[in-house]
Amino acid sequence: VGGPEPRKPAARGYHFFFWLCAAVMLLAGLGVRELWTAEDRWAEVTRAMLLTGDFLHPAINGHPYFDKPLLGYWVIIAAAQLLGGLNEWAIRLPSAIAGLLALWATISLGRKLWSEETARIAGWMLLTCHGFLFWGRTGQADMGNLAAIMLAINWYWGRRDKPGFFNAAVFYIICFLGAQLKGLAAVAVPFVAVAPDLLSGNRWRFLFTARHAAALLAGLACYLAPFIIESATRGGYSSSGLTLVFRENIQRYFNPFDHKGA
Repeated sequence: VGGPEPRKPAARGYHFFFWLCAAVMLLAGLGVRELWTAEDRWAEVTRAMLLTGDFLHPAINGHPYFDKPLLGYWVIIAAAQLLGGLNEWAIRLPSAIAGLLALWATISLGRKLWSEETARIAGWMLLTCHGFLFWGRTGQADMGNLAAIMLAINWYWGRRDKPGFFNAAVFYIICFLGAQLKGLAAVAVPFVAVAPDLLSGNRWRFLFTARHAAALLAGLACYLAPFIIESATRGGYSSSGLTLVFRENIQRYFNPFDHKGA
């Protein structure tokens, strides 16, 4: 009786050690090195937004540059406001926080699907992956995309037996916010990941209900709202966020215009 009780202090100690390691590996010296490669573009776009007060029309040196959706720039601006200025720390902090969220979601998913031991192993495997640490310490939107994907999948598995408007809406809002950070992979990957489970146990029937349609529309509205507002206030701005979405997420697969490889 009461067997698990003595292990509680050890469990707390383990969790403290893990998250201490995660914080050090993702946050320590985050602003030490100078900006490099694509970080310069993220920094310049957000600098221009802060100078002009126009947060809807990205630009570099006064020229339209709608290369990525708006949310990725906005989270950097929020970090800059929090830290008192736009610097290397502010550029990279959103990626580091997204890395911590991705770790939490991975561990939580491991517990739901398998066991505490599996969750711990998964957490350490992800934390010690070079690619994870690289993008978690780089001022771009890739880690935010990963965090949204893992958070959405984890949300689904925690509420798969409670279908309804709210749970489905949160799932789609997480996905589409991830898409606003970088691209529609944040929507496609979670849906593909949960599709096998949806197709089992008659869960797929929920997809054809009015509640599911309303939830999907709620997520889609969160995604489209910044683009619609940007378009309505464009003035002389010549670039289009929705055009970018089409080129980057659809046209590129059928008629690549960049990243063609060797």
